Amino acid sequence: MEEHMETSQEIFDGKIWAIMGYIGPLCFWPLIRAKDNPFALFHAKQGLVIFLIQFVLWVFMFLPLLGSILFSIGNFLLGIMSLLGLFNALNGNYYKLPFIGRLADEIVL
Repeated sequence: MEEHMETSQEIFDGKIWAIMGYIGPLCFWPLIRAKDNPFALFHAKQGLVIFLIQFVLWVFMFLPLLGSILFSIGNFLLGIMSLLGLFNALNGNYYKLPFIGRLADEIVL
């Protein structure tokens, strides 16, 4: 697990951006406007992965039967992940969400 050495001021400055990262399509805003804040970027990348998976689930929703089941279960789990990420962003914590965090690490901006 990578270590983050930010000051409390950097976390304070990036907290609103980090929270915004978990609110659906708003995740793009911190990726563009807060690229220089590692805390905001960390959470925005995880929010982006959640948003992209939700989009894929939405596309699969149109499959008969299996699609609606995948959509329901997937969105429930992603909702929990979003709340967990939001909670950690509010508390100023770096927390790598299970599965989501590894995918977010692969994003290079």
